[in-house]
Amino acid sequence: MFLRWLFLFLVLANLLLLLWYSSFVTEQELDPASAEKQLNNIRLLSEIEPAALKAKGARQQVKPQECIYFSEFAKAESVDWLVSQVLADGFVTDTLTNSEIEGRYIIKVEVSEASDIRQALSEYLRQNRGIGIKMQDLEPGALYVLGSYVDRSEAEKELQQVVISGVAAYLVLESVEDKRYTVVVHEEIERKLSSEIKELVKNRYSDVKITKKICERVASPQPTE
Repeated sequence: MFLRWLFLFLVLANLLLLLWYSSFVTEQELDPASAEKQLNNIRLLSEIEPAALKAKGARQQVKPQECIYFSEFAKAESVDWLVSQVLADGFVTDTLTNSEIEGRYIIKVEVSEASDIRQALSEYLRQNRGIGIKMQDLEPGALYVLGSYVDRSEAEKELQQVVISGVAAYLVLESVEDKRYTVVVHEEIERKLSSEIKELVKNRYSDVKITKKICERVASPQPTE
């Protein structure tokens, strides 16, 4: 008797489960019009124009950031001036320093106690260096640098001119640190550095080189010193 009731209960439970599942599937069925619309939106890759694919790919590409390089500054004061101009215009900058140790031929002269020698040195400085210093202001024993040269022959030629003028000068080879500075200006994608700043640099510093290329490193958010 118990088994008969258990069997009937299981049959009834299966019928109820079947009815619930049938109603659930009916609700999830797609509308025929909607299904047809989705099928129409499916396109083969061969059906798309190559130009459209190329344009879409170009839009997805990220344009690399460009920088303006102002290189070959010889003085830190010049770098400070340019950085202040660029920061006032709202751009981020980096300052790079390149140091090289090179030999320089230095023409030196030691001031003599003899008045005629000091007079000759005073005349030489006035005529050849544009330095107006009187003989009595030249302190005996003081050292003066009359020139610095990379080429030895050029230094020796100038030394002869100094000796001919009556100044007891001599030539020494010294190691000199040559510093060169580069200011890197990080341009924005939608905004570029003004041409006025570039023209100012060209007019004030003829030896400075200005180039534009892809940024080689990320700009530092801190202000340059």
